[in-house]
Amino acid sequence: MLRSRTKSNGKTQHAEKLDMDFAGVIGRQVHMDDNNDELIDLLCAKIGVIMEDASVIALTIGAVSAEERTARIDNLQRASASIAAISAAVASLV
Repeated sequence: MLRSRTKSNGKTQHAEKLDMDFAGVIGRQVHMDDNNDELIDLLCAKIGVIMEDASVIALTIGAVSAEERTARIDNLQRASASIAAISAAVASLV
């Protein structure tokens, strides 16, 4: 809501914002921390899924041709980069 001041000629000089009390909003910070905990859980679960998928690739790499090995190593590097990026995001939330 705005409160306006008027000049002696009746015209509006300018509008002035009413003071607002945001003290009640501060309590929401606790709720946001709960959301971070859930997000951390989800991100760590995603890391686990990536590791699980990558472990199959890593453990069966000896049974594939040389050309296929190169592709699988690329997949392992991408998985490793994803894990590093997600774990950095988790670290920033802690």
